[in-house]
Amino acid sequence: MVVIIGLLAAISLPNYIRAKEKAREAECKAALHNIQTNLERWAVDHDGTYPEYLIGGSNTSLVLSYGRDDKSTPQFYETPFEKCTDPMLRFGYVSSYPHNPFVSHSQPVQLLQKHYGDPLRSTFPDGRQYGTRFGATCDIMGQVLCDARWLTWRYYPGDGSKPKDIDTWSNIQYEFYDVWNGNTRRPWLPGSFMYKSMGEVMATVDESSRQTIADVDGRAAVLPESNRDTTTYPISLSEYMLGVWGGVRTKGMDILGEEPLVLFTFHGSKRATANIPTFVYNPESGRYELPPKPADDFFELLGIAPWTRGVNRSHIGPLWGSPYGPSGGTDRQLSVGNANGMPDAIIMTLTSGDD
Repeated sequence: MVVIIGLLAAISLPNYIRAKEKAREAECKAALHNIQTNLERWAVDHDGTYPEYLIGGSNTSLVLSYGRDDKSTPQFYETPFEKCTDPMLRFGYVSSYPHNPFVSHSQPVQLLQKHYGDPLRSTFPDGRQYGTRFGATCDIMGQVLCDARWLTWRYYPGDGSKPKDIDTWSNIQYEFYDVWNGNTRRPWLPGSFMYKSMGEVMATVDESSRQTIADVDGRAAVLPESNRDTTTYPISLSEYMLGVWGGVRTKGMDILGEEPLVLFTFHGSKRATANIPTFVYNPESGRYELPPKPADDFFELLGIAPWTRGVNRSHIGPLWGSPYGPSGGTDRQLSVGNANGMPDAIIMTLTSGDD
């Protein structure tokens, strides 16, 4: 009898675990739609543009205090919404991000945040002042894809004192890029989400003539020295990509990869120097474009560093992937989806305009 019960348990337990994980993933997908709804509300109020970055979490943090019996007792602290690092919390589009059904205990997430040096955590000063990435008890969905384009945001105190630039901490490097390497799972946090905005980019050629010529698909492209290790900022934020990670047994989609160069055509010459390209707004297409090429003009390619990658002062190069890949020959500067052959365990993606 004991053997039979053991066999039945061995058969049914994996099915139960898989069913439970699928239910949690379904809840995460619904939560991602909820985030998207609020992003579209933002766009309606901001002339079709989206937030630069997202953090996730909430305006609450956990503070440990000590009583007379010398035992710690938890207390919750609420940051005023106008001081939150996350823009959708700060401007009232959400009062909190959705619940993460995969988290049942806060300590592992706290240790993960400490390991990655994330200041937006409970019991840390920045988390108390500007909100926490995963909420006070770490059971709220947080944004974990590194994005170092938007390092600070400006806080305007209501007392008339000078505005203050505050760190966004959107450049924290969580290890969620290519989480499946072959059949080996790498450390990651199920139920977290990713967000990156994008739009038209204004390219600028380095006028100091510190340039390298690289071969890009059989064509020579100029790599300006000053742009090689920095990010390039879009002039508009008309698109975004959202994604959510599934359970530990889910390989999911292959969405993230190292970004390629973004190529621009510019007025050039046979010499090492080049002129700055002039983009003009085309009301028919609603895009910034190069003017028509004169028949007798010479054009070259300008390759700038991928502008959505994560780069900071201590690390040069792409960090933990980007959802944007080559344009594929269209008029888009980047395209959605940047597969590189290794699944990322992402179970759903949403982009601007999706239903």
